[in-house]
Amino acid sequence: MKKLIKKHRDQDFAYGMSRYFCGGLVVDSDSWEALFEKIKKYDCSSFRIQSFNEYKLFNLTILIEYQLADILELFFKEDKIDKEKTYNCILDICKRYRKLDQSKAETILKKEIGNNQSNLFSPHILFYIAGCGLGDIFNIFDQYTVKFLQKDRIVKQLRGFKYKRNDFTHNLLSSRSSQHKLLSRALLTGLKLKKTFDQMVKSDFISSISGREMISKLKI
Repeated sequence: MKKLIKKHRDQDFAYGMSRYFCGGLVVDSDSWEALFEKIKKYDCSSFRIQSFNEYKLFNLTILIEYQLADILELFFKEDKIDKEKTYNCILDICKRYRKLDQSKAETILKKEIGNNQSNLFSPHILFYIAGCGLGDIFNIFDQYTVKFLQKDRIVKQLRGFKYKRNDFTHNLLSSRSSQHKLLSRALLTGLKLKKTFDQMVKSDFISSISGREMISKLKI
């Protein structure tokens, strides 16, 4: 399906310029209090709500990344993921991220993983050592985990959140998009995805439920 080029709208242009100006206020402030004082001075009161929702989206992204990493670790422990392909995928990401050759990247990964192979999915290795982003771990989940009852639903929600979050980030100041609609859609999609993860696990991933019992709840 083609993505149509929307027409310029003066209202969206005005919102974009206002948001650009407020971005400068954020950069020049040292605290929320200082920022909100400047907002009052320049009559940008609507940005108080906007800034909270943008920060909410930022934190929602982090929570979803960590939840997905936990699910991948669970699948790894229960042999519900292609371990060799997953390892090679993360190794390739690490090579690009750290600008290393195959041998050096593999040495780093093996050292950090240690004797527990499931450490591959620890936030330390996934996000810091290998430099994975949401798109990377989404692709791993989509391509290398086994088929299960809720997989298509989760893949659809993850793809939607990734797209809508990027759409908001890159088109925030465009005169052809409503930043309020973009942000609202990104948040709504992310919150639905988080709810799906919460329903799957019934906890915050640090629970007394064993990995095998949790896998059974996913009806794999």
